[in-house]
Amino acid sequence: MRELEVDRLRRNIITYIFIAMLLLSVVAIFSVSFKAHVIQQKNEQRYSKQIDKSIEQIMKHFIDHYTIVTDTIVRKTNFIELLQNRDKKAMQKLISKKFKALRNGDNVNLMQVHLANGTHFVTLYEKKSREIDRTYHRTMIKNISKNHTLISGYDADEYGTSYRVIKPVFNQKGVYIGAFEVGLSLNFILKSIGNIDDFLGLVFVKDI
Repeated sequence: MRELEVDRLRRNIITYIFIAMLLLSVVAIFSVSFKAHVIQQKNEQRYSKQIDKSIEQIMKHFIDHYTIVTDTIVRKTNFIELLQNRDKKAMQKLISKKFKALRNGDNVNLMQVHLANGTHFVTLYEKKSREIDRTYHRTMIKNISKNHTLISGYDADEYGTSYRVIKPVFNQKGVYIGAFEVGLSLNFILKSIGNIDDFLGLVFVKDI
């Protein structure tokens, strides 16, 4: 009788030990898995912040560069005179040379000049020769026509979607007379961003 009780007790103890070891194993596996997940999340967050910072620096470089480009064209040519006189033919001839050089070297795919009220004046686009003469209803053009300050960002119009840098133009008396816009190819920007640790990017445009 005692031998049966001892044997039963031994089996119970072994069972309890097995269950305890199983529970400890499950807890250990869960703990390791949880820690690995936490580490992965931290690494992803760190990488995301690094990419965001790099993209921010690249876009700042683009904005600074094309602010200088547009400012140089405006200041060192008769751009202001042509815009004030609304000499469309001469303006188109002037910026065509600049557009060709920037398109080949920097992947600029759009160059536009706007009047003070936001009305389209001259457009050069890599894929279209036909111009669309009408007042734009784009938010960026409304913004610069109202606030007269440099503006940049992704924008879309009849000529497609690109990253725009739009510079306000003032005459010698400081009066706002229009805006000079440059559009950058999205593929060019993504390619530049892709040089960061083989980062692969996509641009999603919301149709509003």
